Amino acid sequence: MSSGSTLKLLLLAGITVAAGASRVMAADDTEALLTARKCHACHAVSENRLGPSYVAIAAKHSVMRSDALVEVLSRKIVAGGGGAWGNVPMVPNDHVSLDEARRMTRWILERRPGN
Repeated sequence: MSSGSTLKLLLLAGITVAAGASRVMAADDTEALLTARKCHACHAVSENRLGPSYVAIAAKHSVMRSDALVEVLSRKIVAGGGGAWGNVPMVPNDHVSLDEARRMTRWILERRPGN
């Protein structure tokens, strides 16, 4: 293999590794965002607290995964809402931007028992 081919192969490998790392960082960043925005005060990954667990939310919406669902749930994170999980309403989170809420929603909808 020529040195040019070796360099191209190394660059391609580096790009592939970097792309994988950015996906991992994005997941970690979303978890950090959920913590920073104090979502853990009412929610946990796999146990119900004042609000439902992220796994329960993902399970409830497992049949319908769409951009429209992400938008509805994201707006509920920002504006609040009630009735979907009982008598305790979701409080408005005006300190969470709609883009942050979309990121959170996508992450939540990926939860499965054990992850």
